[in-house]
Amino acid sequence: MTTQLFLRIFDMSFTASVVILFVIVIRLLLKRLPKVFSCALWGVVLFRLLCPLSFERPFSLFPAQNQPLSPDFTQIHTGIPLIDQNVYPLISPPSDSAAGSSHSAVWISLVAWLWIAGIILFLIYNLITLIRLQKRLVGAVRVHTNVYFADEIATPFVMGIIRPKIYLPSDIEAEDQRFVEMHERMHVRYAHPIIKLIAFSALVLHWFNPLVWVAFVLFCKDMEMMCDECVLRNMEGDVRRQYSEAILHLATNKRMLTVLPVAFGEGNTKTRIKNILSYRKTAIWAIILVTILLIVICFGLLSKRPSSANKYIPFPAYQTENTMVNAPANVSPFHMYIDLPKGWEAHMPPEEAHNSLFFTPVYLYKDDVLMAVCGYNQFESIDENEIPQGEYYKAVYSGIRLGSLYRWDDYQPIVTAEGMETALANVYIQQTDGMPSAAASPTTVLPGILSYNKQLQVYVAIQFSSDTVTDEEREIIAKSIRLA
Repeated sequence: MTTQLFLRIFDMSFTASVVILFVIVIRLLLKRLPKVFSCALWGVVLFRLLCPLSFERPFSLFPAQNQPLSPDFTQIHTGIPLIDQNVYPLISPPSDSAAGSSHSAVWISLVAWLWIAGIILFLIYNLITLIRLQKRLVGAVRVHTNVYFADEIATPFVMGIIRPKIYLPSDIEAEDQRFVEMHERMHVRYAHPIIKLIAFSALVLHWFNPLVWVAFVLFCKDMEMMCDECVLRNMEGDVRRQYSEAILHLATNKRMLTVLPVAFGEGNTKTRIKNILSYRKTAIWAIILVTILLIVICFGLLSKRPSSANKYIPFPAYQTENTMVNAPANVSPFHMYIDLPKGWEAHMPPEEAHNSLFFTPVYLYKDDVLMAVCGYNQFESIDENEIPQGEYYKAVYSGIRLGSLYRWDDYQPIVTAEGMETALANVYIQQTDGMPSAAASPTTVLPGILSYNKQLQVYVAIQFSSDTVTDEEREIIAKSIRLA
């Protein structure tokens, strides 16, 4: 349970990292516009970090996500194929033995518990910080409504979720107080304490991801600058100079990584003052234009493209009681990516059907009718100088070409690239009274697909159960196959 939860968070963290990079770039492009736009973009990041679900839309900045054959696999499916393909071998159990599989599972479990330990330590640290801060607030004097003076604090801040209170240093100057109060009231008005708590929760869950830390810091800065702009917009006259001086008077370099909102003068003084001094009211037409643009971008980052019938089948394809079924000792885990025609699905075979000519077979169904059996095998590396390219496949598939009762022939390459080839073929089987006989005089001819990868030194074979598969369906499948 802990391992699966961690892997799910890991998936979400990778996807959110891409969104964070998008938002950072867009944030730079919008630096002269009101910070409310930047804050809205960070909301998309929070959604990706905390919500495991995503809605489908034709327009999305993410590609259609490949679907795993089975949810039982230890898989990473961020929706970004380059990441999925490279991370999968790191977390997949080695296929040589049950002991190897158990060893890999132990390591993944150890990382998951390390993640839990990090969360606990992070929460303890922040709880201690919060307790210490509350001790400083003992004896705080109420000024009016929800505003309090406290002797032991150096900078103003808002504390509380349900009924937030504004705490000000007791030695704050009267001129500064009116700016600071208005700033902190903007935090309350826009529910920043609650939003900050949600952002903090995301940071706790994804503490291992440095981009999430960057996003958290930038988000807090944007919230502060958003409140600054609200103050300037609601004050009469040009008060940018006086407001900047108030920030300087209360500036501090201390950073409070607690559930509290960022304090008034915390850390990013220079950035805030530059933003205040350059503040200009934005034209209505520009705000409307940017709003429409950001809505489109937000939907593109929040959604995913509708899933196609694209699948990836991990080989060795499945385990039975932590033992790889019928798997060779020295095969490295790999994926077969495959596009299935409409109505087709890939499923594990029943327990009694695990034995096959190929290792770890997978069944392909069309409308609940068994259409094909898909499996893989290995071949030895061959010196390409010793055999013509056009004859290379004969050495790869020698084990299934030379059988007398069962053989593959009529090899027709359909996709050829460096290091790989996919071809259509026919399977010849001789049967007499239900028993196989010499394939030299076949009674059954079935369509098939063969595909090999020189680097992996493996091939996959798809044998269709009857000739009911159409040429179009077979070509769709064959042209989509990719081993990685």
